[in-house]
Amino acid sequence: MKKQPDGTEVWINEDNQVVPEAETTLIKDDFDEVCDCIRSTVNDFQWVMFGHCPPKIEDLAKKGKIEVHGGVPLLNYASMLENLQLQAIVAPIADIEFNRCKSFIKTMECAAIGVPLYASNYEPYKRVMPKEQLFTTGDELKDKLMKLKFGTGGYGSSTSIYKKIIDAQWKWLNSPCHEGDFDLKNFWLEDNI
Repeated sequence: MKKQPDGTEVWINEDNQVVPEAETTLIKDDFDEVCDCIRSTVNDFQWVMFGHCPPKIEDLAKKGKIEVHGGVPLLNYASMLENLQLQAIVAPIADIEFNRCKSFIKTMECAAIGVPLYASNYEPYKRVMPKEQLFTTGDELKDKLMKLKFGTGGYGSSTSIYKKIIDAQWKWLNSPCHEGDFDLKNFWLEDNI
């Protein structure tokens, strides 16, 4: 990003040329569907935004009701997640072509660090995650997070919900193959040094 003399910001490529933003206005914020959920549960959960604070809830950040952390260098990402000591991670995405082309790396990350992931019920997540961890609306997300917090929904205690989710994520992560895409064991550093 580069600030123009009139105060606007533009994207600059590696050749120091302005990248046109003709189509970017069509892209909606991935958090649009969950901002109302965040706003309504700000006293129930300690919301932590990592890398981006959605414009619709910047007022909550300014009031200190949600925590916001900027991005970090890639090699510091895992330790930053560990230092935040998160109880769950929410990965909302808008149902647009750009997001359907993404990988499900967030699923792998959460499984590897042992934190439950709740994600939008769109590709790429709906292909690899159980429906109990997927949501389409902010109200669905709120319901799932409340079940996790208070241990409701037929699972018994919140501890058993955490254990069930983490065990399932770990089993998925360490399964030999994921729909023929690749074998995740090839990605474990210890096995490939």
